[in-house]
Amino acid sequence: MMKIKTIGTPVRSVNWVRLFPTQDADGSDCLVAPMGQQADNLFVLKINPHTGGLKQFKAEVEESHYPTAATLSRDGRIYIGAA
Repeated sequence: MMKIKTIGTPVRSVNWVRLFPTQDADGSDCLVAPMGQQADNLFVLKINPHTGGLKQFKAEVEESHYPTAATLSRDGRIYIGAA
């Protein structure tokens, strides 16, 4: 059974959500979900579809709140443009 744990400040709502099936650097299947938010920079969730495990990555570019453009390339990389 999964346990709930605190990983940081709760996100109350998100915008510009997309979901991309791809593989990580190790070649494992994963889902990648870029998400925007009003109060802080956008973030990306890497989701393990087999275990439900999550890893969160926060954008470091100032004022990159909204991932208005995102695409999955043929080689499995995800490119995100933000405003």
